[in-house]
Amino acid sequence: MTVQLTDRQHELLLTIVGEYISTAQPVGSKLVAEKYLPDVSPATVRNDMAVLEYQGYVHQPYTSAGRVPTAKAYEFYVGQLAQESVLSEQIYRVLKDSAQGNDERARLKNLAKAVIEETGESAVIGFSPEDTFYTGISNLFAKPEFSTMQMVVDMSRLIDHFDRIVKQLMESASQQVDILIGQQCQLSDYCSMIVSPLTLSSGTGMFGLFGLTRMDYKKNRDIVKGVADIINKDL
Repeated sequence: MTVQLTDRQHELLLTIVGEYISTAQPVGSKLVAEKYLPDVSPATVRNDMAVLEYQGYVHQPYTSAGRVPTAKAYEFYVGQLAQESVLSEQIYRVLKDSAQGNDERARLKNLAKAVIEETGESAVIGFSPEDTFYTGISNLFAKPEFSTMQMVVDMSRLIDHFDRIVKQLMESASQQVDILIGQQCQLSDYCSMIVSPLTLSSGTGMFGLFGLTRMDYKKNRDIVKGVADIINKDL
């Protein structure tokens, strides 16, 4: 049964997601009470966490651990982001400078490499449904979550089927920047992707930034919007 969350539980959920994005560590009630909600007791935080768990927003990876966000929690978190894109002039200039030259493919590849440097994520370009380029896979495998063999195996399988997945995404893409979380992007329960259509000389293309669900959605979304702005303005 779904129940309406209280304002405090909404705040707690956003806090858990934000803290987990930053640390990759399960978030405990004591830390939340001391660092974020000093007027709320750890016992009350634990009770609210139990509600969030019952509603499917968080889970406890093992007994006595703190909570970890689920895909449902990330979807809620993304829904709370400000719609306005605010990309710093410095980052925009770095991206713009990387996309110089007359060779469109080379420009896009250089731009993708600049993006992964700024985000610590991985990037993919769909030049057409049958023609893809991706870079930054080492960034993905450098995340602390990959200390477990199961995560390595899961991501390796994903990469093996990446061309097919990108083709499906291009065929179903909207005309705006989309944030796809977990199974929404046909990747994995553990991955998210931020995608934008591109207008290329050869037709419609796609730029995507992908990484674990524990990513900085606001910054990454704004960077993907910046990429689309740079490429689409130049044509």
